[in-house]
Amino acid sequence: MRPFHYVAFGDSITAGYNAPHRRGYVELLGFRLGSRIPRVWVANCGKKGATSGDLLFYMTFSPFFRSALRRADLMTLCIGGNDLLHAYLKMNLLRRPDAIPRSLHLYSLNLNNLIGMIRRANPGPLLVLNLYNPFPLSPLAVRWVREMNAIIDGVAARWNVPVVDICDRFLGKEPFLIYGYRTGTLSDYRLFGGNPIHPNGEGHRIIAEAVWEKIDP
Repeated sequence: MRPFHYVAFGDSITAGYNAPHRRGYVELLGFRLGSRIPRVWVANCGKKGATSGDLLFYMTFSPFFRSALRRADLMTLCIGGNDLLHAYLKMNLLRRPDAIPRSLHLYSLNLNNLIGMIRRANPGPLLVLNLYNPFPLSPLAVRWVREMNAIIDGVAARWNVPVVDICDRFLGKEPFLIYGYRTGTLSDYRLFGGNPIHPNGEGHRIIAEAVWEKIDP
């Protein structure tokens, strides 16, 4: 019997960065699927530091990504956090006040192209995860994450793709779900070093649970 293929596309959150033993929501979801399906094959296509543009490049040119996409019986897509972080650095270090609006516009184009590429290669079940806010006490971060999630909702609706609302699951619980959480403000972010951005073990469990509820409500 052919294995059931679950393929996850994304950045370091998908890759399981800062999760215990690097077993993030993708592996947790794969284990959950394995409790219902005899043979499950998981392809974690998460890349640390990847932006939406980087992921579009991998999807276009990586033989591994393209092969995994063709075989997939279930796909998840979680991307966008690094787009905002890079724009934040450009705004602060290079004094470019237009960095965030430009990044959001480019993200909208890239996300549309990503979903279009996925859909052309594989019409199977696809779920898009929105973004939680690791800096909930910074009004700018609240605004940017809200705007990016509005883009996710709009592009996903255009393609008739369900959105998994991770933002709402994390809201008000960030200190308990984010690895190394400190003050919850953008001042916590450093160009180098451990940043309080990624989910901890409980955060990954919450994400896996949210995705599972979309698969098996």
